[in-house]
Amino acid sequence: MTETRTRVRHAPDRSRYEIFEDDELAGVADYRRTDGDLFVFPHTEIDRARRGRGLAAELVRAALDGVRAEGGTVDPR
Repeated sequence: MTETRTRVRHAPDRSRYEIFEDDELAGVADYRRTDGDLFVFPHTEIDRARRGRGLAAELVRAALDGVRAEGGTVDPR
């Protein structure tokens, strides 16, 4: 059995964070940046065939860590 590799990257040109499984896009967390350092995440989606494996949690955790690292805050709407 081979181990699946995941990675998350920030794509600021698309205003989203992306999660990849073995270099294939598996999901996204879109955001809007308002008032300078305030981020709103209105949409997160994981590919239907990849759901139930914790990818959404990994994606959201990385996105929140990224916002914090930039000195931003998240609007929890």
